[in-house]
Amino acid sequence: MFPAFGIDGAKFWARCRELVRDHGYDNELAYMKVLLDTLGMDRPKNSELKKLGAKLNFYKGLPEMFEQFRNGLLSAEHHAHGVTVEHYIISSGLKVLLDGSRLQPYVRAIFGCEFDEDDDGRIMFPRRVISHTQKTQFLFRINKGLLDMSQDVNDHMESDIRPIPFSNMIYVGDGPTDVPCFTVMKKNGGQAIAVYNPDDPQRAGFRKSLPALNPRRPRQTHRAVRLLSKHAPAAVARANGRGNCRPHCRATQVGCRNRHRPRAETLIDRPLNTQKAKSRNTLSLFGVFGGSPR
Repeated sequence: MFPAFGIDGAKFWARCRELVRDHGYDNELAYMKVLLDTLGMDRPKNSELKKLGAKLNFYKGLPEMFEQFRNGLLSAEHHAHGVTVEHYIISSGLKVLLDGSRLQPYVRAIFGCEFDEDDDGRIMFPRRVISHTQKTQFLFRINKGLLDMSQDVNDHMESDIRPIPFSNMIYVGDGPTDVPCFTVMKKNGGQAIAVYNPDDPQRAGFRKSLPALNPRRPRQTHRAVRLLSKHAPAAVARANGRGNCRPHCRATQVGCRNRHRPRAETLIDRPLNTQKAKSRNTLSLFGVFGGSPR
């Protein structure tokens, strides 16, 4: 995005840090304000930003990971019982860029920051801002099946009728904005996996996310290139309580209760021939595969 509009990235992020440090801005509001200020009268339309999304770069292994999921993630038994896998993206970056990216065809919903438009169709004011803490709202939207933003996510819903239990969720994150979601996932029986870019020697954002993972157990961290291109089936195995099990556990598709901590109810444990179970046979994988616009 920056090259398309001739934006100096160093000056842009320096101004963002200044607003956060000296004026108390949230990080996401800061970058959206600086973007509007920088573009001035040359503010683009959302439709123009969407076209730029096709140029977004992602971790190595995307979107190929989704192709692997389509071809080899679920067994014939899973399909026979109506088990499905859904993908979501929750980002503090601009939603419109992700809408135009190569990932869009593979996901059910994308949640991100959005600009409203003026009468001429040009971006003018933030319509939706998703901060690191507000990301957790969208975990509950997915959990409750309330993907329409006009639906109140705070409406009470009994846990046993929620379409996607947290125990069926895997959250993949790559930085400090994912820490609150890591915490929510761990507390509700879901899986939280932190990934990092092996080509980034500092990995500052990744290191900030580690405390959110349980310090008393081995942290689930992976090089992004490996997780996204080779170990997707292993991630699903962990969601079903079979991570790190011996071969006899994997063969029977039952987690070894004598070797692992008690875990939340999963698809493997629940009867699949009941009507209630049919509405909950969905494994959800989601997370942040691209950051703020650059």
